[in-house]
Amino acid sequence: MTGAAPVYGEEVCRPKVVFLTARRRGGNGRELLAIAIILATVAAGLNPNGTLPGGFHERGVGSSASFPALSRPGVVSADSSVAPPRVISNVSVGDTPVGVAYDSGRGEVFVANEGSANVSVIADANNTVVATVTVGTDPWGVAYDRGKGEVFVGHFHSDNVSVICDGSAACGGPSGQNKVVVTVTVGSNPEGLAYDSEKGEVFVTNEGSANVSVIADSNNTVVATVVVGADPFAADYSAETGQVFVVNDYSDNVSMICDGSTSCGGPPDQNKVVASTVVGINPAGVAYDRGKGEVFVTNLASNNVSVINEHSNTVVATISVGTSPRYVAYDSANGELFVTNALSNNASVISDSNNTVVATVPMGVWPEGVAYDSGQGEVFITNENSGTVSIIAVPSVTSSSSSSSGLPPLDYAIVGGVAVVVAIGVAAGLLRRRGKAPPKPMTIPTQPGPGAPPT
Repeated sequence: MTGAAPVYGEEVCRPKVVFLTARRRGGNGRELLAIAIILATVAAGLNPNGTLPGGFHERGVGSSASFPALSRPGVVSADSSVAPPRVISNVSVGDTPVGVAYDSGRGEVFVANEGSANVSVIADANNTVVATVTVGTDPWGVAYDRGKGEVFVGHFHSDNVSVICDGSAACGGPSGQNKVVVTVTVGSNPEGLAYDSEKGEVFVTNEGSANVSVIADSNNTVVATVVVGADPFAADYSAETGQVFVVNDYSDNVSMICDGSTSCGGPPDQNKVVASTVVGINPAGVAYDRGKGEVFVTNLASNNVSVINEHSNTVVATISVGTSPRYVAYDSANGELFVTNALSNNASVISDSNNTVVATVPMGVWPEGVAYDSGQGEVFITNENSGTVSIIAVPSVTSSSSSSSGLPPLDYAIVGGVAVVVAIGVAAGLLRRRGKAPPKPMTIPTQPGPGAPPT
């Protein structure tokens, strides 16, 4: 359309170079041919809006692939070709699935089914249930201990924790796979669990007794009990600061427990609350974002997420999400947080680059627990009232951007540079055959850009 503004990413006007040559008397035209080869190659190989010879594209090869227009210097533009997160499968499990954890050693996902008093084991290779493990009554929270290859499951009304071996040699090998190897007595109404990889310990939040039981995985015994706030729900661990973050539902705050690491106070502060941070109303879930050094806390009654800086233990952002946000998991590959919204029947996806919701994914009825599977790049969410687990495919977040200097991306330059080197070599050969110095370079007029007056 005449006078219409060009659309970003659309091939609006592709400059063309026209060569008008005249043979000099007594010459054979090889000089002019050499110059034409160089200029034509540069025009085709480095034109950011044009098609590369051979169809090379930024993300693959095609017969007519072309590059999008470059962004302004220093500006990153989202790649619209990347699909949003979406549910690719719904797997039927036991009755009232709640807690969920990913076993990176086996590529399996363990789901606690509160209503049927068992644990479903899903293989992430084909997203099917490969085992069902009978445990105690009312299983709720789940945590995976990669140091021992064990899965810890808390039982809300049994006041204990079942320890399941995943078949690793450290916990009994294949003969003990998907079997309960020990049951550990803890406090009243255990709900959330977190694994401390530095100390080899599992922290269990006891909602009824307002404390946290610390289990040593070397012998699966309780080695400490830490008093926290009222109604502790969930916990997560930061290897950076050696802190375990415990959300206290009735206290509307988060307790930070030092595991004895020097970064949080050392042995004198081991298994002590070293800080407390006020968050929203009725905090329920927590996830540690190691890429940003931040802790994300879901607030059940205020329908938002508090973001805590782990070094200052202060709230640096508050993000509105769906209704009744329950639990949250961190996607380390994309820097995203997945929040289950129980009354909205969906999941909010938060980007940690700007702490905003970038997508909302429909779920089953009453989505509850959530876990990220780093092996497959998938998110597993339990739907408590549907008896299913929804599996979300999470495409890798990519972007096309210009460098801060305004130069084309590196792959543009590589392809174009190779073309120029080849062309110069051909031209040099032609000139050597002629046996004389190359002629003076020709000046080619530059085509005016869109909106510029004609010359």
